[in-house]
Parts: sequence; C-alpha cells; structure tokens
Amino acid sequence: MIKIVYIGWLNSQNIGDELMLEVFKELCDKYLKLNETQISFANIGVTIDEIEDYDTIILGGGSILLENTIDVLYKAVNKNKKVIIWGSGYDWINKDFIPSLIDSNIPCYILPFKDEIKLIEIIKKSKFIGVRGPLTKALFKNSSNNINKINVIGDIAFLLKPSALSSNCPILSLDYSEKVIAINWGTTFNKLYGNNELNVENSLVSICKKLIENKHKIYIYTMWPTDIDSCINLYKKINDCNNVILDFNKYNGGQIISILEKCIFSINFKLHASILSAVASTPFVCLGYRFKCFDFIKSIDCDELIVATDSSNLEEDINTTINLIESKHDYICSKINNNISIYANSFEETFKNIILN
Repeated sequence: MIKIVYIGWLNSQNIGDELMLEVFKELCDKYLKLNETQISFANIGVTIDEIEDYDTIILGGGSILLENTIDVLYKAVNKNKKVIIWGSGYDWINKDFIPSLIDSNIPCYILPFKDEIKLIEIIKKSKFIGVRGPLTKALFKNSSNNINKINVIGDIAFLLKPSALSSNCPILSLDYSEKVIAINWGTTFNKLYGNNELNVENSLVSICKKLIENKHKIYIYTMWPTDIDSCINLYKKINDCNNVILDFNKYNGGQIISILEKCIFSINFKLHASILSAVASTPFVCLGYRFKCFDFIKSIDCDELIVATDSSNLEEDINTTINLIESKHDYICSKINNNISIYANSFEETFKNIILN
C-alpha cells in the first residue's frame, strides 16, 4: 500500500485554495489505483511526526513555501521520504525586489539563513520540484546551483474545466448581448502593495461608473466569505442597481469559469480570480497586490495585464489596460490560451510520471 499525504490550505473557504485541492483529487481518481493507495490531506502547520507513516509527501499548490513547510520537507527528505513540490509558490516579498528578479536575474534573500540551508537540502533530495511561476524559480536560485531541477509548471487551476451553473445564478438573468464586465473585489486587511485598499476601491468605483456610461453591465463577485463586506461597499458606492449585479453566492472553480466565460473582460483583486479568468479565455486586469500576482502574470507572459496596487496613477493605469484589452482582445485571448495549454498538459504528465513512479 502506497501512502501519500498532500499538504495544502484546507478548509479555508477560499475558492482559490479549495480548487487546487479539487484538481488534485480529480487526478487521483483518474490515475491512482485507489485499492493500492492511501491518500490523506494535511493542513499547513502539520508536523513531521503527524505524517511519519507516509511514503510520499506532496506540497501542493498555493502560497505555501513557508517556514513551517520548509522545515517539514527538510525533515522528510532526511528520512528518505519521496518529496514532491507541485505548483507551490511565495505569497509576499517586498515589491522592490521584483525588478531585480525580472530584469537582472539577481537572487534576493527573503528567508532566514537557516531556512536557506534547509532549502539547499530539499532541492538536492526531492523527487521533483515544480513551482508556480518564474519569479519563484528565481528566488530558488539562492539555494541551488542545480537550477535545472526547478521546473515552472504554472498553477494547478489551469487544469480546471467549466461546470454547470444553477438556474438561480444571477448572471443567467442577463441577456447574451449584454456587455458584462466582471469585477472581483475583497480585502487583504490592507496587507497589499501600497497599504491602501480604500484607494483601490475608490478607483474601481470611478472605473465602473465610466464603464456603465459606455453601456456595460457590472458583475461583482467574491472568492472568499471574508470579501463579502468589501463587495457590498463597492456595490453601494457605485450606486446603480440597474446596471450592477452583486453576487456573493459560493461557487466552485469550474462554476466561476462558466460565469467569466459570459463576460467580455474582468478586473480582479484576488489572484485566482485572474487565473480563472485566464482559464475562461476572458481577458483581465490583474490588480497586483502581492508578489504572487506578478509570478502568475510572468508565467503566462502577460506583463501588460497587471497593474500594481501601489501605482501613483492607479485609475489611469487600469483604464490604459482596459483600452489595451478592448483593442487587442482576440490577440490577448490567443496568447493566454496558448500559454495555459502548455502548462495544463505538463501538469497532467507530471502527475503520471512523477507522482505515480
């Protein structure tokens, strides 16, 4: 009996975290012989003692390259367990480091020295290392001369497919000819580049009003229950119930893709809102509020679609990106689709060739 444990963010009620676990379970059902495999799931914060009985340790998708998980993986490789990093990434580093990672390819040191030492051992002894984006790979250069062992495999959500919407989903009430713009909003409790959510919210209000003047409908949706109050505030500030729908129903990842397929473009705060928009082939403005957003955008080679939340000309920059999307809609869709299809294929091959062997 093969014993596998998947480590990730569990029971967070965050759609982004839940969909990654959803995809992993689907692949297990598709490829594993369940009568010969025991699969368990562990939350961030698990200790090595709690997973001592497992042969294979998989660090799953999400922003989970943290001090605790690095320690667990370090202890696991030194117990000769098969360790696989499968789509993991970093959440936050100082934004000032990003240009050096992109332009100069200069490693920056964001982890304590003891964790850097552990990473050297993890990279050396892991069965497979697949990170979410090229910026995470660049960060790993601090800890390994064997950079070729570190693969950029994209986000697990790239494997998701659309799924059916219930008949009471508000977007189904709109006519197919309506020009619908999806807006994802929420909160980080002000832990974002620029430390000013209110400024971002007010910029979105102004942009939405302008879009409505240009005969668009606005569809506000959430990714996390904690985001509902922020979305209500946005809805109230726009103050146009005839042209704005506020939807805080809970959907799975496939259903959000189905919603976004009905929109001509989207403006998204949370990372997986932009990722799902990409999977839906709906161009998007990614509000770059943390490092992980820039990592994703680099992974699909779409730098032109991200606007940093600390921009001194935030509203103008978002409008410029909207104009670009409207003028080059088909080209951007094609570019996104081509890049995502490459990652989606490699994810499934990785599962079959690495996890099963």
